Amino acid sequence: MSTLTAIRTLLGFPPPEPWAGKNVVFCGASQGIGKATCLVLAREGANLFLVSRNEQALNELANACILAGARTVHIHPANLSTLSASADLYKAAATHFSSRIDAVFLNHLAVPTPTFACLHTDEELTVAADVNLVCMMGLVRDAMPYLHASGGVLTYSSSANVMAPIPTLAVYRAMKAGMTAYLESVREELTLLHSPMHITVAVIGSVATENYLKGVGKQARDADVDFRLAEWVTSNPSTPEAAGEFLADAAARRKVVAYGPSKMEVGSGRFAAAFLPGLLAW
Repeated sequence: MSTLTAIRTLLGFPPPEPWAGKNVVFCGASQGIGKATCLVLAREGANLFLVSRNEQALNELANACILAGARTVHIHPANLSTLSASADLYKAAATHFSSRIDAVFLNHLAVPTPTFACLHTDEELTVAADVNLVCMMGLVRDAMPYLHASGGVLTYSSSANVMAPIPTLAVYRAMKAGMTAYLESVREELTLLHSPMHITVAVIGSVATENYLKGVGKQARDADVDFRLAEWVTSNPSTPEAAGEFLADAAARRKVVAYGPSKMEVGSGRFAAAFLPGLLAW
């Protein structure tokens, strides 16, 4: 909650609802940070177009969003690994929203198994590149005509892990860093074109999602890497609910780059001290 919002609340003013009546496309909606953010948008009265591979989870989330206060909810089960999937998504969203899209959240990710770079298979690298870079860039490109017309905002979920040279996350970090660099250039192009469209990059710290807790920490333990690594990586993460509030607020305030809900500590020396003894033994 911003200082201004807190003051308004103390004075008895109704809380602002920046998402009320807005048409929102949300990719990666069915779990974790995405699910939490969608519920925040729903409570503020947004019209939601929810995208994920998991149709059952989407149906459950759609029901929860209606109960939370969303004006309308539509689900779009899709595997966002091809450029044609991007085109199909926006065609469906534009039809549902009568061509007006106010916001797009790109929160989905194909997460390769956390392991050493020399062990990734061809298939893992191909899927990671297709989903996290090629189709992601297509989703940005295909959103631009709609967000230009509405003066809307595109929000990308990046990660504080990009700032630390974390072993076993090389592919994950490369995808996030690549998209962040891509969006920085696209933002400059929008300025040159005098486009009212806005881009927000949300740099999210440690969040206790199921994938997070079962990912890096579990991989460290399975590989017999010093347990201090797993303890460090999974210590004091924020909740998905806090991350959802942060993501919705960052987009509503049209921030260029937003850091939250808590910054990940990125002391590489501290990380190496925890990691290297176990790595050498492994």
